[in-house]
Amino acid sequence: MMRAMRRRKMAAMALVAGLLTGGATAGGAISPAAAGAAEESYAPAAMWYNHQAEEQFLALTNQVRASVGVGGLIRLPALDNYARAHAVWMAQTGLLQHSNINSLLGPYGAVAENISYGWTVESMEQGLAASPPHFANMTNPGLPYVGVGVVWADGVLWTVHVYAA
Repeated sequence: MMRAMRRRKMAAMALVAGLLTGGATAGGAISPAAAGAAEESYAPAAMWYNHQAEEQFLALTNQVRASVGVGGLIRLPALDNYARAHAVWMAQTGLLQHSNINSLLGPYGAVAENISYGWTVESMEQGLAASPPHFANMTNPGLPYVGVGVVWADGVLWTVHVYAA
């Protein structure tokens, strides 16, 4: 229990440190180790998909889109699968890092990705909406499709939102 709490605290410190130094927006990985966490490898004790959180993210994102006059997103199973797979990878590695989203080009003409981790859907959604590049992805009328993946691991939500056209 103490180990998991320490890991969560270090992960939060790493996220703040990364955001302050630009690590998250520059495409760099943010991990508990980045903030001086123990050198041990990160592996969650328990992990599962959180479908209710996925639906909450979709509803909140659609509210943001509606607030600027953009239509709601259409959820696609193939994009959900991609988003879930990357959310699992982030939870397993403890790294907040973008995927190789360009691998989706071909089936889709345009793609974008938002990633986050935290403790509540609401706080994570507010953080994404407060970030101009993430807000632009959320409200882009040229990206009508979405895949949402949320994994709960050791008390932390990891999420990936993949937008496509």
